Amino acid sequence: MLSTRTLKKQILSSQEDSTDLQEGFCALKEWSNYRLLKLNIKKCNVISLSHNNTIIKYKYSATVDNKIIHLERCNKVRDLGVVVDRKLSFSDHITEKVNKAYSSLGITKQNFQHVDTDAIVLLNEALVRSHVEYVNTVWSPYRQYLIEEVEKVQKRATKLVHECKDLPYSDRLKYLKLPTLKYRPHRGDMIETYKITHGLYDTAVVPNLMTSQVSHIRGNT
Repeated sequence: MLSTRTLKKQILSSQEDSTDLQEGFCALKEWSNYRLLKLNIKKCNVISLSHNNTIIKYKYSATVDNKIIHLERCNKVRDLGVVVDRKLSFSDHITEKVNKAYSSLGITKQNFQHVDTDAIVLLNEALVRSHVEYVNTVWSPYRQYLIEEVEKVQKRATKLVHECKDLPYSDRLKYLKLPTLKYRPHRGDMIETYKITHGLYDTAVVPNLMTSQVSHIRGNT
């Protein structure tokens, strides 16, 4: 729906590019209306992804009941539970998920005071860790202070086990046979890389996944 020129550039650098994007949005709206999947314009927003403050001031709009409605421009949006900010730092999202994890941890501590170690581990995996791992392939932190904020959740959770609450964090992980939260997304990436390089995905489902392009990767990479 966007012009070939805009798709090749991958970036909006002029008013002409913004006009192309507006035309693409109008085409998308017509396509969804034709298939009875009308867009809720009130929930549509505009966000510019950039590391600097150079933003093209263009008012994107849509026509609803013969009225032109301008889309609201914002600095962050929520999509499928993930808060995306304009600099893609995901700091707001991580802060929100960490707070939810602490809330669940507090409920767990209050309601399950006399359970064994295995039960505490299961409760942590189901009620606490799930918050800080939901679609973390999208927002996995790369800044050290955010990585530490996420790891603090498990540090506090492992202290619920009375047998090892006075041990250092590394020893608590060994006692409970748990990996760090920092390691888990890296492990997931390695598993996906192995599946791709060894052709374990069904090409009928993912026909565009070209394993031949990565067949030259060295074995020790």
